Amino acid sequence: EATGDIENSPNAKEDGKENKNDIINNIIPLLQTGNEDNNENENENEENKINEKENDEYKENEDNNENENEENKINEKENDEDNNKNDINGEDWGIKNSRQAFSLDNRYTINRLKAVFAAVIGKVAEDLSYEITEGDDEWDMNALLMRRYSGRSIFSCRQSRKKERVVIALDTSGSCMKQADFFANIAEIALQLGDVELYDAPNGETFSYNNGQGWQSFFDHQSRIIPWHMLRGRHIIFFGDFDAAVFVVDASMKNKVYWFSCETRYETSSEYGWFLGSGQGKFKGKYFRCVDEEDFIKLSKKIK
Repeated sequence: EATGDIENSPNAKEDGKENKNDIINNIIPLLQTGNEDNNENENENEENKINEKENDEYKENEDNNENENEENKINEKENDEDNNKNDINGEDWGIKNSRQAFSLDNRYTINRLKAVFAAVIGKVAEDLSYEITEGDDEWDMNALLMRRYSGRSIFSCRQSRKKERVVIALDTSGSCMKQADFFANIAEIALQLGDVELYDAPNGETFSYNNGQGWQSFFDHQSRIIPWHMLRGRHIIFFGDFDAAVFVVDASMKNKVYWFSCETRYETSSEYGWFLGSGQGKFKGKYFRCVDEEDFIKLSKKIK
């Protein structure tokens, strides 16, 4: 009877050896896979650490750049302020303004003023009457009808019409010094246009007169100049302030007067002591506040 321990049998030993080898062979790939996963995780962690470090460095650089830019702006501003300071007597006079406010070439203003002034003269002169004078421009119908009684030659029954001139009076007193260039331009343009009588009237008093033939002094003993405020039935444009108010008000009682006032000291004539009872309320003409060329150009549209 054959008996024996199976484990001790030669076949059992071989089977056990083979089983152990199979187990080892199966475990090795698993161990290798686990190592590979661990290596991959370690690599990913390392890459994440590197990326985090780079991000931190990038943010730090951005912050540094922002700080540098802010410092540069502050430094530039301080430099500009330092460059623009007027250090007279150690005082800070602020920042200089280097922008152009006006042009030195005033040809545009003069040409524009000339066109506007011509338009104003045209409006003022629309209803001017004509003075009948001796001439040869047209037939004198009254003279022709009266020939049978007068015995005049038919060739002597001729006449001309002379249109009344617009009167321009300018206040050249010291209180109008700021308007010196403006008034000088008005005088020059008026004489260029013609058909005007120009009066130099400081504080309203007639000083000299120009009808296109040159200036004539009122104080010349041979002068036959009628003061502008004593004219009658005329169209008058006056440029000046309240110092001439008595003369302007007087002229407005018997003439059609346009007053372009450059008065800046008083709001109304009632505040001015030299009116002597002839207040702005008694002025019968048209009153406009006009300090300079720009005011005159704007006001020209209101002239009717």
